Amino acid sequence: MSLYFVTGHDFSGLLRNRAFPDGHSLNKLMTFYGRSEELCQLREPNFRPHAQLIVVYGRRRVGKTALIEEAYTKEVLWKFEGLEAGSIKIQLKQFIEQLSEYSGDQNLRQKKIGDWNAAFALLYEKLKSKKVVVFLDEFQWMVQMKPQAVSLFKYHWDNFFSKCKDCRFVLCGSVSSFIVKKILKSKALYGRVDTEINLQPLKLTDIRAFLPERSGLEVLEFAMTFGGIPKYLLEINPRFSYLQNLNEYAFAQSGYFFQEFHRLFLSHFSKSPHYEKVICSLVNKILSTEQLAVSCGASPGGTFSQVLEDLSLAGFIQRDQPLDLPDRSKVVRYRLLDEYLNFYFSFIAQNRQAIQKGQFQSHLMDRTKLAQWQGYAFERLCRRHSFEIATFLRFSGIGYKSGSWFRSRNNGGRKSAQIDLLFERQDRVLTLCEIKYVKNLSGQKVIRDLQNKIGVLQEYYPNYGIQKVLLLMEKIPVSNAVHQAFDEILFAPEVFF
Repeated sequence: MSLYFVTGHDFSGLLRNRAFPDGHSLNKLMTFYGRSEELCQLREPNFRPHAQLIVVYGRRRVGKTALIEEAYTKEVLWKFEGLEAGSIKIQLKQFIEQLSEYSGDQNLRQKKIGDWNAAFALLYEKLKSKKVVVFLDEFQWMVQMKPQAVSLFKYHWDNFFSKCKDCRFVLCGSVSSFIVKKILKSKALYGRVDTEINLQPLKLTDIRAFLPERSGLEVLEFAMTFGGIPKYLLEINPRFSYLQNLNEYAFAQSGYFFQEFHRLFLSHFSKSPHYEKVICSLVNKILSTEQLAVSCGASPGGTFSQVLEDLSLAGFIQRDQPLDLPDRSKVVRYRLLDEYLNFYFSFIAQNRQAIQKGQFQSHLMDRTKLAQWQGYAFERLCRRHSFEIATFLRFSGIGYKSGSWFRSRNNGGRKSAQIDLLFERQDRVLTLCEIKYVKNLSGQKVIRDLQNKIGVLQEYYPNYGIQKVLLLMEKIPVSNAVHQAFDEILFAPEVFF
């Protein structure tokens, strides 16, 4: 089983939402789910002739701090935390106070430090001959998003920190665009990072560990709504049904998920209105760059391209290309990747006034919009778990590429097609997955759509066989004609749990 650790303010959510049996100690309750691969990376013995430099990044709430604290529970950890919106004076004061505490030198508090050059020099002085993990959390806030401060860190790394052979330095941040562009790809630290971790949401097996009393089908519904974000899973009451949780925490003015958008999104992207326009334009839609620019009233390219890149790096949107085309191809579409943002703009944002008045509950959700959202959400869930699907179908040991596949009509007279999930396998087989979240299946339409997609694929892959898979959210009646049209008919709870 995977692990996730509850620490700091996150633990209050665990206490609020769960009833604890008598005799359970805090240590027994502080269970860590997921991240086995990342823990191995972080704990790898340092075979290098210099200190190890590690960079961990990912969207807010994904569990970066908890992962690092769990990885080094048996090490001496000096954690320095950047303060969002804090001035340079406040950041340096916080840093020196923490350094004074860790080093046991109370005289440091009296020192007047005016810049990061002096602060890093003091850190090196206190690290000499020590075995310490130096954890610079929310590094982008610590240096106020300034590349000059990264260059200063580079200078101290090259000349001092790297010589602390028994130390590890972990730079961690939630503004992924800064971490990637100004640290990982910058001239300052390029080639110096030993370990890079882009922390992703938890998978379904780990999500289920947070919700042991819920059925597999309900766990899928929670995952479609909130994704594998540990903080969100802690805010869910595991004793409540899915709909009860929506009413208590999403459709109530005091609910955590009612206010989360402003905490999560606006603090990162309030500098430009285009960020929110992009998100709104992609709710339950898949758009090309040009379509998205028109929807946002912007020109494709330049500043708008930067907006799309920032949102992609943050994990909020996804840039899709047909898996058989090169990365440089201009055949591109964007989709909204983040589960919570999809749900927020589908049902919370447009009903804010009614929610504030206590006049909105789950039974009032628009049925048509609900069905549309469920369809897209189930597709996202299946794409996130393509490896699990490949494993269930017993071809994960064969090399393959997976993703969506699409072609427009203006392509040399060939037919158009949109395929939810396609596996292009090295054994020259295409596994075509039709993904449906429905209570009643229209057999004739499903078969007609399948035949059209097979015809289009055969034009582009004339030497490939095609395995036809229908993936349904739950067990529903399926006609004999549908059974004959597909090679495999799968039900999500059986595939994923």
